Amino acid sequence: MNALKTLAMTGAALAFVTAQIASASPSPSAKLWGGSWHLNVGKSKFASADSSEKSEVRAYRISGNHVTMRSTVTTGSGKVMKWGYSAATDGKWYLTAGNPGMDHIKLTGVSDHEMKSETLKLKHVAGGATISVTKDGKELTIDRTVGASGTDHDVMGFDRVE
Repeated sequence: MNALKTLAMTGAALAFVTAQIASASPSPSAKLWGGSWHLNVGKSKFASADSSEKSEVRAYRISGNHVTMRSTVTTGSGKVMKWGYSAATDGKWYLTAGNPGMDHIKLTGVSDHEMKSETLKLKHVAGGATISVTKDGKELTIDRTVGASGTDHDVMGFDRVE
């Protein structure tokens, strides 16, 4: 009976660990994501003047499944905004700072070169995006919707700063 109990406990433990591994989000690759990125306005399409940008510099730092992003944006109207976040790709909500359009972000890892994000402002949906880096690590794309209705759809292209 002791051997049966041990076998049952081992089987239950393996089932639990397997479920945990299967539900874990992939971590972004530090090699692909890490570093600075400049907005390439020529590769970008903005839905409206309200969502357009004249320039943006982003910096990503990756540690395991943890992403730290810092950004300096010059909006289409010429206003400079510095904002950022530090979040895991675990599908949980984390605070953002400095962006008047959002106060929380949720990241979910899709692969080592792609993440999905959702944002909130005062507990209401503020937007979402697919953020991806090319497999050679030279270009970053943000395909985003802004606002709860998702009417503003922007595609932003960034080049790695060498």
